[in-house]
Amino acid sequence: MQATIEQVAVPSTASTIDYLLNKVEKADAALKNSIENKIVSIGEKVIPDLIRNLSSAKGTKRGVVAMSLIRNGQNAIAHLKNFAMNNQEHAWMANYIINEIEGTPLAVAR
Repeated sequence: MQATIEQVAVPSTASTIDYLLNKVEKADAALKNSIENKIVSIGEKVIPDLIRNLSSAKGTKRGVVAMSLIRNGQNAIAHLKNFAMNNQEHAWMANYIINEIEGTPLAVAR
């Protein structure tokens, strides 16, 4: 059984997101869900750090980044549009996430 992620205390939002996303790579389903919930609970201030990880994240890590952005709702759209304009190679990810958010107009389950 893996420990919960609630006791994490690191100095900055960027450090927190990097720490949590690195833990996702070896997490079981319960811990992965706990990590995603923790990221979303931090609020919209994590959006820039999630966007920063969007182009480099792979597999489960990318899924957690995407779902965390989706769950932040409308707050993430401007950041995603800016990301898409500046990263043509990865614009498809931003557009996919925007389409998912627009189907869910409110931030979900904080």
